[in-house]
Amino acid sequence: MKRLVLFTAVILFLAGPSCNSGSETTEWCPDACTIWSNCTGWEYDACMSECRAEGDWDASYLSCLQAQSCDNLDACG
Repeated sequence: MKRLVLFTAVILFLAGPSCNSGSETTEWCPDACTIWSNCTGWEYDACMSECRAEGDWDASYLSCLQAQSCDNLDACG
């Protein structure tokens, strides 16, 4: 029984990082940074760097950016 508990704990520990990384994505960065760059002049590469670092720019954030005028992008923050 002790081995089963230990085995389960090891499996959960090893699976943990891969499960957590799925909640963060950078797939929305290129589209969001294109909007930021076109509207504000924010350098695309700098935007991409920040987006990747934050890791939580999602589809709803991109949708918000797309719905805003260029002078109101901060409303999505």
